[in-house]
Amino acid sequence: FKQKTAYEISTRDWSSDVCSSDLLRSIPLYQDRLVCLACAKHPEIRGELTLEQFLNLPHARTIGTNHATTIRVIDEAVSKVGGHLSRSFLVQNFMIVPPTLEGSDIIATLPSIQARAFAQQYKLQVLEPPLRLPRIRYGAYWHERSQHDAGHQWLRQRIKEAAGLFTP
Repeated sequence: FKQKTAYEISTRDWSSDVCSSDLLRSIPLYQDRLVCLACAKHPEIRGELTLEQFLNLPHARTIGTNHATTIRVIDEAVSKVGGHLSRSFLVQNFMIVPPTLEGSDIIATLPSIQARAFAQQYKLQVLEPPLRLPRIRYGAYWHERSQHDAGHQWLRQRIKEAAGLFTP
């Protein structure tokens, strides 16, 4: 792990293995579910996404996501139904996803908080995934040496309060 300064906190998907070290502390922040996002005028999707469409349409995915928990759980769920996502459209980061989807046949699978925010700003539709996907748990992680630091405790409390505002 990269050494963090006294006031750095890492927020990550809480279901990952990052907290396996005895030197790391954590607090759960919130949970979210995965949904699909597509252009509101998608040529094939009209309010409901079928498993066949999910498996065959190109998916927007962020670069470097091979080991990201969200991508891993999607790939595992697809594998359980005997499928494979062979058509990925790689983008630099999640902020590139909405303009990529508008006017295209590309779809994306994102946390619902993010997808709903994107759908308010772009002409996109939020869809239920056609397969069972686990909930995503997010948390904050820090090194044991920061556990009793007053400034760090204050920062953790503010982060926990801010996370409480999310309502997936």
